[in-house]
Amino acid sequence: MKKYYTTVVLIVIAIAVITVSSCKKLTYADLTSSQDAVDVGFHMNAAMEDAANAVSWSAALSGGTSVRDTVAGGTVVVDSVSGAVTITYDGSTVVDNRFVRGGSMTIQLVGYPGTHWKDQNAQLNIYFHNLSFKNVFSYMGQAPSNRTYTYEGPNTLINVNGGLSYQMIAGLPAATSLGAIQYKLASTGDSITFYDDTLRVWAFNRIRTYTYTGGVPEIGMSSSLSIGGYSNVDMWGTDRLGNAFYESFISGMTFNNLNCANNFRDARQGEAKVYEQQFGIDMVFGATSPTGGNIAFNCPYGFKTTYQNSRNDLVEAESPYCY
Repeated sequence: MKKYYTTVVLIVIAIAVITVSSCKKLTYADLTSSQDAVDVGFHMNAAMEDAANAVSWSAALSGGTSVRDTVAGGTVVVDSVSGAVTITYDGSTVVDNRFVRGGSMTIQLVGYPGTHWKDQNAQLNIYFHNLSFKNVFSYMGQAPSNRTYTYEGPNTLINVNGGLSYQMIAGLPAATSLGAIQYKLASTGDSITFYDDTLRVWAFNRIRTYTYTGGVPEIGMSSSLSIGGYSNVDMWGTDRLGNAFYESFISGMTFNNLNCANNFRDARQGEAKVYEQQFGIDMVFGATSPTGGNIAFNCPYGFKTTYQNSRNDLVEAESPYCY
């Protein structure tokens, strides 16, 4: 797995974090905010994959060939007259042994029927209706956290250069001949209710690039947005502690299914001013990789957070994804 970096900047900290005399101390709460950012971004990726696939699998809306009409734990209803799709989740099916989804989303293909989803710059307007993700992942006999994140609000997904991502992942010639397929998520108003009933509004601007090189399907993650004085920002808002933050990719990252079957996940690595996050750590934490360190060469277990406690001591904690 290649090494990339993600920076999360909490703009309220400034000099306070590095000044011993400051009253600002980093505590376990900062580790919790780190977990929130991982989970919210992780589930947003899963939601966008479902939305794109549900439209792509409709021959009428995608302009391609219909292959299936279901998503894991969800019922898909396609209105081929208006160009709309509704996905309703059952609230009970466990997906990838990691989470359970409830609520629904409505998807509208803009410009239909003159526009199909496989067209360059085609746009989907997606609205989340009480869309919930409950983390049920259990590792080494530990009880799952059962933390639930609920989304409400509008999103836009743009097919930047045309094509259908599921065909690229499958290695179909119609898609691989394009070289790459990019989907761009843009949202400035997703209301997120956290498991403690805190409500926050977060924004997203991230690009997923699908390629198929040498028989290996890959997904790249990046952003091209500059905002708040930061570049390549993919997610921003206010955390549960009331701190504003900007998360940005220092450089894009790419992950594939060589070791993780079809489990494409947002396995980032990174460093930050208030805490450091390293994603894609080994299943058995501390195991040395072939090149040294703890970067996963198998399907990644989760992430490591290094933070400073109230005594100004550096502390490490390892967390599985969706926990």
